Amino acid sequence: MNRSPRLALPWMALLAACGAPPPTASTAPEPATAAPSATAPSATASVRGVVRWEGEIPERRVVDLSGTPDCLQTRDAPLLDESIVVHDDRAVESVLLFVDGSTAAPIATSAVPARLELRGARFAPHLLAVQAGQRVDFANADPLLYNVHLLPQANDEESFAMPGPGTRSRTFPLPEPGFVKVKDDVHPWMGAWIAVLPHPWFAVTGDDGRYAIAGVPSGRHTLVLRHPRLGEQRTEIELRDGAAVTHDFTLRRGPRAE
Repeated sequence: MNRSPRLALPWMALLAACGAPPPTASTAPEPATAAPSATAPSATASVRGVVRWEGEIPERRVVDLSGTPDCLQTRDAPLLDESIVVHDDRAVESVLLFVDGSTAAPIATSAVPARLELRGARFAPHLLAVQAGQRVDFANADPLLYNVHLLPQANDEESFAMPGPGTRSRTFPLPEPGFVKVKDDVHPWMGAWIAVLPHPWFAVTGDDGRYAIAGVPSGRHTLVLRHPRLGEQRTEIELRDGAAVTHDFTLRRGPRAE
């Protein structure tokens, strides 16, 4: 099926956005070392499902790049707004699902870095979920100057320029109550969201609207759906070791999540 698709450099450096960058690139640090254990050995429960849209499918706006020809040259297809992405089969993309619960077992921070890429005049993915303390690599894949401005609620704000291909990394030590807003102060159409959670029991839907969360401790939990524009849903689930629970969600237009 076919689918639709802490403040660092002087601001003078950003005036050359979408122009030829200086010949510099930063190098990511070595990956962090993982803690010795992640969850209790009995954490073998899982939950999965699909998020679908109810009602008229929202039309996605085409972003006008005609005033930034260098950015336009990075595209091989029109750039579409990603605020709400619903495919023709009603699958909803870029929705966060997580288990809101606690466990006495130690939880290791993932040693695998997460990655938010700047490519084709957009951030990809539009919604990224990470563990608190997990390294996040911000990678510029284009020969252009971009800006990354991070607006957390619990962690430190940061803004930095990325002058051409290269990677810059940081962590978010504290879980976030909502989303970290990511924007480019020079390219106003560019935006993304980062969810920072205290555990690894989360997933983000892809273009098929499906999610799967594995390795969850057994017991009664709250399953949470959260979207930056469409708000939040919660439901109680009972998980048993070695068993999978299926729970689907339906979304429609509603109040914007703060």
